[in-house]
Amino acid sequence: MGLPIIGYHPFLSNDPYKDFMEMSSKYGPVVSYRSLGGTLVVVLNGAKTIKEVMVNRADEFVGRMGFNMVDWISDGVGMTQEEGDAWKEQRRFFLSTAKNYGFGKLELEDRMHDEYRAMLQDLRDTKGRDADLQFHIAYANNCIISHLLFSKRFEKDEFYKNLLVAFKNVVNLFLGKRHIVVGLMLKLDLLMAPEMKEAAKSKAMFKKLTAEIVKEHMKNLDPANPKDYVDEYLVHMQKLIKSGNKGTFT
Repeated sequence: MGLPIIGYHPFLSNDPYKDFMEMSSKYGPVVSYRSLGGTLVVVLNGAKTIKEVMVNRADEFVGRMGFNMVDWISDGVGMTQEEGDAWKEQRRFFLSTAKNYGFGKLELEDRMHDEYRAMLQDLRDTKGRDADLQFHIAYANNCIISHLLFSKRFEKDEFYKNLLVAFKNVVNLFLGKRHIVVGLMLKLDLLMAPEMKEAAKSKAMFKKLTAEIVKEHMKNLDPANPKDYVDEYLVHMQKLIKSGNKGTFT
């Protein structure tokens, strides 16, 4: 479905999911179209169809469409890749290691409860005054993830507020149809996007923060007693380097 080169892209609205639902009602739960540039995209509609493909036949459908925003921030490395040996290696390591820090266990659920209770208390403390609900939810979620990854809990200070603004700048870059464009056409589209300037500054901020976290972990690393996922990653990477086969861990 689509025209040469430009595909079906011009016919999609800024709410593509609505278009996909409409297409599904006409053509069935599995539809496909050509994206901008001619890339074939397959869309699954409905819980039953998604479960059949992603769960019951997961081994046959391992590949995933890339998440443009995350791919752009990470430069397409790690678990953000669509598929392939590198993706499998990184994903396997994450799943086997993160469980040591509560991922997929009741331990993490307890931490989630603690953070959400704290969030509810913060909202009660506003005593009916205007509150940014998105800020409070994002803070609770970020605390859960940051504890798992690098045993750190961000404070609600000016730096964290700037971090949220930076994240919104990146999200704005990928609103509408841009998050489903792939390949060269996406790169060209991003170069011409008016939101790119602020988003690029935000990306640089994320990379600087990541570098600082890794540097701090390297400085205090105890290979015999890793304290979080970043420590585990660094220890594993050092072992692979010593063996002469670092793989995708860089």
